[in-house]
Amino acid sequence: MLYKSETAVIGDLLTQQFDMSKHPLQIEAVLIIDDNITLRDFLANVFSTVFLVDTIYTATNGAEGLKIFQQQKHHIVLIILDIEMPIMNGPQTYKKLRQIAPHVRVIVSSALNYVDAKVQFDEQTLPVYLQKPYTLETLLKIVYSEFATIRDMLTKSQLSQALMTWDDDGGQQGNIFAG
Repeated sequence: MLYKSETAVIGDLLTQQFDMSKHPLQIEAVLIIDDNITLRDFLANVFSTVFLVDTIYTATNGAEGLKIFQQQKHHIVLIILDIEMPIMNGPQTYKKLRQIAPHVRVIVSSALNYVDAKVQFDEQTLPVYLQKPYTLETLLKIVYSEFATIRDMLTKSQLSQALMTWDDDGGQQGNIFAG
């Protein structure tokens, strides 16, 4: 667990290196799937204190993580996923997550090097990869980048909804981009 002084250092680092005002986004929930309790607690603390995430779900393995995701999929926008876990590993979990929600953002994390991690995913595309052990700065950069991607995805979705055409009675006719 981070103490207040460590949290202040993290906040200062984030403020100095990342201008969050350029990417304002209220993140409702993230899911951390990792069998290492110390790392889960650390990540949960970073997400709550630095990124001000409302809800952080944690799971010790892929099966538990999938159960949480299925129940909370409309709230979770980012998942941190370990590769090597008991019961259901990261690649198996990732494949099932993609079946449930193809556009959910996932950061895969492992002590494996990138090439070995990619082999674990067979034919699947390896999502954003964060090799353990990582520095706080690396974690912040990757998470910030993912939140920016999520913001951009939401902006495009909201723009698309705003560009819907309406008939004279106020009924929806369809998206102007539809063929």
